[in-house]
Amino acid sequence: MSISFSFPADLFGILGILTTVLIYQMRTNKYQLVWKIATDVLWIVYYALQNNLSVVVITLVAILRSLVLMCKKKWAQGIWWMFIFMAISIVSSLLVWKDWTSLLTMISSLLCIAMYWYRDPKMVRFITVPAAILFIIHVILNQNWMGLICESFLLVSSIVGIVRLDILDKTKKQNE
Repeated sequence: MSISFSFPADLFGILGILTTVLIYQMRTNKYQLVWKIATDVLWIVYYALQNNLSVVVITLVAILRSLVLMCKKKWAQGIWWMFIFMAISIVSSLLVWKDWTSLLTMISSLLCIAMYWYRDPKMVRFITVPAAILFIIHVILNQNWMGLICESFLLVSSIVGIVRLDILDKTKKQNE
């Protein structure tokens, strides 16, 4: 396996990596979603330049999901939206199917849809771990090194967030 770099795609990948780290350090779901949208836009450009349509489509669905989640209107609050986005994710994944590794992206996407829908930053951090592992397997098999770096940072960032915000904060509050 060889590592190659392609400019300008890798520039978007580097920016995507930098913004990904911030998502799981946020204390509120609103700010997690804002950074998630910013990150997703950068990754769409990156993967489009890499001609990886399965990831582009899944990421477009993720942006739409995040926008609905951020909406405070009553119509946007129903749990049925989660199932709509899951169905869209499955159908769109099947439409741009590359090979069996597309299944890893689809399952990871379904986990992400569910975790963000619960609007609980702690749940987001915990469910990110298996979702990131699935995507890490996908990017390794597809030799996408920027994706590997990003997902590794994402996995580490979510674990740091779990330790910092869910374990140490809880211990600190119990000791007060």
